[in-house]
Amino acid sequence: MEEILLKNKEIPECARHIGEKIIEGGEKILFAIVGDMSLEGRYAESVLFFTKERVVSYSEGKEPISYNFSEMKEIESKRMYGNATLSAVMANGKREIFFRYTYTVSALCDAAALFMSHVRDGAELNEEVAIMGVSFERSLSVCKKCGRTLLHPGAECIMCRSKKKILKKLASYITPYTKTLILCIILSIMTTAVALLPPVITGFIVDEVFPTGSGGGGGFAPFVWLKSALGADNRSTLLLVMVGMLFLSTLLQNGIGTIRGYLMRSVGDRAVAALRTDIFKKAMHLPMKFYDKTPTGAVINRVAGDSSTLQGFMLRITQEAVVHAFQLVGIIIIMLSMNPRLTLISLIPVIFVAVVVRIYGKKVRPLYHRIWRRWSSVVSSLSDSIPCVKVIKSFTGESRTAKKFEDKNNEWLRMDLKLGKLVTAFPHIVSLLFTCGSMLIWWFGGSRVIEGDPTYSAGLIVSFISYASMFYVPVNFFANLSDSYQNALASVEKILDILENESETAEENAVKAEEFGGKIEFSHVGFSFDRTKKVLDDVTF
Repeated sequence: MEEILLKNKEIPECARHIGEKIIEGGEKILFAIVGDMSLEGRYAESVLFFTKERVVSYSEGKEPISYNFSEMKEIESKRMYGNATLSAVMANGKREIFFRYTYTVSALCDAAALFMSHVRDGAELNEEVAIMGVSFERSLSVCKKCGRTLLHPGAECIMCRSKKKILKKLASYITPYTKTLILCIILSIMTTAVALLPPVITGFIVDEVFPTGSGGGGGFAPFVWLKSALGADNRSTLLLVMVGMLFLSTLLQNGIGTIRGYLMRSVGDRAVAALRTDIFKKAMHLPMKFYDKTPTGAVINRVAGDSSTLQGFMLRITQEAVVHAFQLVGIIIIMLSMNPRLTLISLIPVIFVAVVVRIYGKKVRPLYHRIWRRWSSVVSSLSDSIPCVKVIKSFTGESRTAKKFEDKNNEWLRMDLKLGKLVTAFPHIVSLLFTCGSMLIWWFGGSRVIEGDPTYSAGLIVSFISYASMFYVPVNFFANLSDSYQNALASVEKILDILENESETAEENAVKAEEFGGKIEFSHVGFSFDRTKKVLDDVTF
């Protein structure tokens, strides 16, 4: 059988002989729609073959039925619960269904209904076939997994692509600042080391400096040496030295943190500035067909809003995540060296937090994408209305425009409130779990102190509670980072939608015309924004 250029999928074997008969009869098949239901509503292979004069309907196991466009009236594509139908009122006055289908081909059948109506009424056949070609292109430019519109048929879906590829793309903007990042990592290690000293100092003060302490002579070796050097009875001087060490460690921690924070912020700002510039440059070179289907407000939101969201996330990662990661490792090592049993007890809440984070991430990610679309719609309404306010007022469209904006804003509000329930509850649930962990340490460790276990002391419990509190801070940070991550991921995907879109080709670029004289005449001009619905048709002036 001759290859049919326009089709949504391969023609089934059971229907190939029908196409061959049509071609053998001297007709050309313009396009074909392959369905998945019989006329009776059962799942079966079905096909519609379209020529310039008729449509041939075939269902698996049935005889083909031919319908001439000239005999059709009121051609209709009707959606129902679970399926849809393509029908027309025939010459005998009865409405006849000639194709039943699921929603997977509903857009194509809608376009086919218009095609048959227009051809029957004498429309230009080549133009109508071209419009159907656009409809087929759109139907094939959809991700089978998530339903998102793709850049072109067969393109990789940004929503379903590997997150490693997304991170690799972002990493290319940070790579030029590798030396600064290495310096910041060194400063982060120093900050972490200094931050881990205060609990050791407070535990030593409770056990070795205070008269009510255990005075077992244990503790951090340098502090034990210092106590012996100053004398066991010189507690006031020893306390003053310990407090001075606490002050010095806090001073170093904040001083180094300030330097590191500025360097990390500068890296994040420069990376996002470069990204924002690339987005704008790419937006300037995108073809007009991109702007035909993408509101300018959405593009503005990606250049300004999404890049700002990403900037906030990158600053949070560079400013806090690195320190928290080192702090997490250092605290676990110290806690294990102090008391492995208490360490395992303190890790119990982490298991439940990991489960909560996983559930939360699955629920929140699609909501962020929906919020992005609704907010983009609000921004588009603003960018399309405010610059054209004179035109709106000229046509007394103030109330209509305000109502349209209010509807879009209310859609955003409804979705944001839905997300707000999850976002508000999540950190409190995590905090509750960590509080339960501290209670477990007090209960288990305190019981051993009361029972007189020589391996447990009040200073040990105080130090351990301090380390546990410090340990839960980075865990809580990474748990709550899921919220920022999902929001940033939604923004990144929209940014990549521009960066990875196809730039206009040489043929689409403007060409400087030579000087010419005479007049410009518009003769039988037609125009369409999306190549399917004409806004101008047969205009001459």
